[in-house]
Amino acid sequence: MDPQPIEAFISYTHKDETLRLALDDHLALLKNRRLIDAWHDRRIEPGGDWAQAINANLSSARLILLLVTPAFFASDYCQSVELKCALDRQRDDEASVIPVIMKEGDYVGAPFSHLKELPTDGLAKGRSVTGKKWKNRDEALRDVTEGIRKQLEALQARRVVNQAERVYRAKGGRPPSAEDRAEISGLVQSFGRIVAGRRVLWVDDLPENNTTEIATLQELGVQVATSTSTADALSRLRSDRFDLVISDWVRHEPDTPAAEGPAGPRLLGAMRSKFLHQPVIFYTGWMSPQQLQENVTRAMKAGATGVTASPRELLRWSIGELVRSAALDPAAAFIDIPLYTKPL
Repeated sequence: MDPQPIEAFISYTHKDETLRLALDDHLALLKNRRLIDAWHDRRIEPGGDWAQAINANLSSARLILLLVTPAFFASDYCQSVELKCALDRQRDDEASVIPVIMKEGDYVGAPFSHLKELPTDGLAKGRSVTGKKWKNRDEALRDVTEGIRKQLEALQARRVVNQAERVYRAKGGRPPSAEDRAEISGLVQSFGRIVAGRRVLWVDDLPENNTTEIATLQELGVQVATSTSTADALSRLRSDRFDLVISDWVRHEPDTPAAEGPAGPRLLGAMRSKFLHQPVIFYTGWMSPQQLQENVTRAMKAGATGVTASPRELLRWSIGELVRSAALDPAAAFIDIPLYTKPL
């Protein structure tokens, strides 16, 4: 499953069509990475109800870009409909609004003056996209695109935190703490673009128990496949590329006697005997502290990344292993990313 891009709405006047097209070109990589779906009125199909289409997309966008020029303020529709709706939604925390200063103008007292603009210091003389203090327009639009990317990553992080909250409530009956939220958000904003496209095999005989955790990884663009047995997992690991394996510790497998021990460690042992060297994280249900410590010791001796029942720790370890798999040196040491040392 590909990550869902952040919906964006571009508010502009047709007199500035050339500038909108130039910005579109600079947003192309963000579109290809599925970080943004930038809608504008030129995407309305022939015969479509343009007012209805604009209202629908303006009302659903998580990011609204205002392409500010003197002509933008001269447009009654941009002022009375699009700008008003954008600022109302920003006030209600329903959308982020970024004024993009495309042309010079006296914008003192503009209704968006409380919002940070792009490009950097774009309201200063000569610092608009077409201003003389840039070497060329592309340099200015690069600054704009970098600012938009950072805002998209922040919005993506918020979406992952909201998804993680569902995991916490499902597993522990409580929302994540402020500390948990801060760490998850930091992980996503720091490493989300690195792990996008990495592949995880999640092994559990009850995959429906992990749907929220899987959805959290998928929000980052991580591709997650599921397997319900050791035999199937080994077959898939031999025939396909995966960067990480997440497995339960105990798994019901009818063809395997209980005396052979938990299925998770057996999967790890079978992987290593077949020279399958993907890192393995064990994600468990509740265990007593003594059980957990015994299992951690056993797993670490066998070469696992770790054993955890913590959603935050699972995300941190997973991102660490996926960052390592994306590194130029695949033999690099495991990257543990402890923004906070206090355990969950």
